[in-house]
Amino acid sequence: MKNFIFIALSSVFLIISGCGSPETLIVESGSLTPDDAAYSESNLSGQDNGFQFLHLGEAAPIYSLDPLFASNNSELRILDLIYENLVTYGPEGNIIPELARRWEMTNDSLRYTFTIRPDVFFHNTDAFVSGIGRKLVANDVRRVFERMARSNVPDHAANMFSGIRGFETYKAELHQVQDPSRRVINNIDGIRVLNDSTVQVYLNEPDADFLTNLAHPLAAVYPIESTLASSGPVSTYATGTGRFYLVQKGEDRYILGANQDYYRTRPVISRLDITHGLSEKDLFDRFRNDELDALIEASPAILKTIADSNASLKPEYSEQFVLSNTGIETEYALYLNPKSPSADAVYNFSKSLTGESLRMSEPYLGAINVYPPDSTSNISETRQLVVANTSNPFESFLINAVAGMATEQTMSFSMKASAALTGNTTFTTRYSPELSKVFSWKIPVFILTKPNIEGLSISHNPWSLNTGRIIPEESL
Repeated sequence: MKNFIFIALSSVFLIISGCGSPETLIVESGSLTPDDAAYSESNLSGQDNGFQFLHLGEAAPIYSLDPLFASNNSELRILDLIYENLVTYGPEGNIIPELARRWEMTNDSLRYTFTIRPDVFFHNTDAFVSGIGRKLVANDVRRVFERMARSNVPDHAANMFSGIRGFETYKAELHQVQDPSRRVINNIDGIRVLNDSTVQVYLNEPDADFLTNLAHPLAAVYPIESTLASSGPVSTYATGTGRFYLVQKGEDRYILGANQDYYRTRPVISRLDITHGLSEKDLFDRFRNDELDALIEASPAILKTIADSNASLKPEYSEQFVLSNTGIETEYALYLNPKSPSADAVYNFSKSLTGESLRMSEPYLGAINVYPPDSTSNISETRQLVVANTSNPFESFLINAVAGMATEQTMSFSMKASAALTGNTTFTTRYSPELSKVFSWKIPVFILTKPNIEGLSISHNPWSLNTGRIIPEESL
């Protein structure tokens, strides 16, 4: 007869069963529901149940609402509002169930069995013929992983889950056998749907990051119907199960509405407008002119305008704005193309740098870490460094800092018109396994708000946004 030990930990129950060594670890929702853990805005004091409209500004452009195409924090944050994952982060930073009501893990950490919640429905969008969102089923999870392996989507998510049994084989089949009629591998062997509410995932070997990766917006779950309108990114029919749904997409603005059918506590904010893709100056001007309520992840140029060297607001802004250091760091990096003719020049350049030369202009902006690459001994070494194009202001700030140091050593530094990685490209800000990270910059996420905004915060990850509430003027 098996013995059962029940251990209550915060918002989850862990059940370990076995005789001698444990056979299965079961994690499921306990006395606190995930919404209590993840969305603390529902517990704000003096909550106003009336219509609340919040207008946010994002420094980086939001090109797509497709989870597989996200490439910056601004995109990841809006994805986290619209979509959900099998698992999420709890109040202490631990991984807890989200779309999965529970999961079981074998003692060798090679098989995970996820039981899907029975009360989750996709948003009502035109992705469905009827316009009415259907129930989430285990097949939706399987199809999300299969789409990660396609040749017409970025590899970011696929790289995170290459350890799933049969994933790399299935991906190779899709990429190398272009004629679908000649393909013999039609599924990922390590992902098995047992019924509408149960999906199993088998790993090649234990992976300590597996659950953490599952909680990332790149692994968000969406219906296959939202991908049928186009072979490219999901955008028009962005359909999730999250707190907010897409109402309208404009040239530089996304309008989101609170999901009235949300199966957990609905957010206090009724409508959320997100402005993006503007210059740092235009974004700050709109904020200063009360067209925006907050700037999420205030950019270096804006921070240097409003803050002193201690990251405190300058006197002329101290009564108008509130600047918050979330304590959550985000990383920006430059990756070296080893095939670049300037690879050896980068090696010599990076080896010559000192700690003092890598400090940013303000203490709160931190410093750049350098990781000298291996010398490639290219015969045709060139001192002309070329970086792939980026429109992210944080990446541009890092590039300008590195360019300044390169210029001091009589090296040229230029940005090409394309973001593509070609033979003459020295650096890119887009990670790929074959590239090596040479320069890394970590900076805390700062939020700039008006005084009447309460509870707008970021927790655990740069993309985990708590939308807070607006305080009535008479309460200020």
